[in-house]
Amino acid sequence: SGMGLEFARLLSEAGCELVLVSNDAEKLQAAADELQANSICMDLSERDSAEKLFDWCNGLGLEVDLLVNNAGMFFWDKMNEERLEDAEELLRLNGLTPMKLCVLFGDPQGDKYRYIRFENAPKFFDWGFENYSSVSVSELNLQSNFNVPVENGTFEDGGGLTATADISGKIIAGTRDFVSGVISSKDTITANVTYRDGAAALTAPIAAGDEVGTVTYTCNGAAILTATLTADNSVDEIGNMISADPSESPLIFDPGAGDTGSPWLFWVLIAVAILAILMIIRILILRGNRRRRRRRRGASARSRTVAHIRSRSRSKRFR
Repeated sequence: SGMGLEFARLLSEAGCELVLVSNDAEKLQAAADELQANSICMDLSERDSAEKLFDWCNGLGLEVDLLVNNAGMFFWDKMNEERLEDAEELLRLNGLTPMKLCVLFGDPQGDKYRYIRFENAPKFFDWGFENYSSVSVSELNLQSNFNVPVENGTFEDGGGLTATADISGKIIAGTRDFVSGVISSKDTITANVTYRDGAAALTAPIAAGDEVGTVTYTCNGAAILTATLTADNSVDEIGNMISADPSESPLIFDPGAGDTGSPWLFWVLIAVAILAILMIIRILILRGNRRRRRRRRGASARSRTVAHIRSRSRSKRFR
């Protein structure tokens, strides 16, 4: 990335066959595909990295005519005993490995080329610093929020899945012409979303904070930035919405819990419950009225029977 990638592009345009080295496999593969170059993923801060790179090139029969030592690191924290290992890594990457690479790749050239690298190195770096530029992504107003399609998902809030691209603090670097072209064409920058596993849509369940894909920003046909896409909210799978915790069930509404439930469903259930209670009360009242009517009819029939028996007994006495 940065100056190293720009050096590689310039050498590729000049017709050079390239060998690219980086400890970032994803960026390395992208650069190798762009420039049709040989590549090897390697951490040049390791103690024997120079020897491994030299042997790898010899194994492929690659003769190196120009060596660009661009890998480097630095940190601004104060040095103390806890950072001694970091200091050793810095010295290996910035000093020991470049020196060993110069010796290993320089010796086969013979006396004729002994000093060419050291004479040309300042010129390369002077050119790099004079022509290097960068721009903060925040100045480009790139899209960072995306609506993401989800299969077999259900959403408690009735919405969908949204995801955010992690572009905070990112910069785009390169030659002054390249960066100027990006700034002047910022309104034409496009965001291409690739979902995880290369799917056309995501599959539930998805938890908030999950990495759901990547976003590649392109300008004038060239990729300028790739960022991770992270889910903003959770999505449950259809059929698995009922939770062991009643407070998490969509059928339970807590009026004091804000907008986390379904108020309309709560009031519908309340109305149904009230109607059911009223129906039960009416049925009980009707049954009670029937019993009372039956008891009155029974009492009236018994009184008529007794009156009839008494009237017959009186008629017998009169006879």
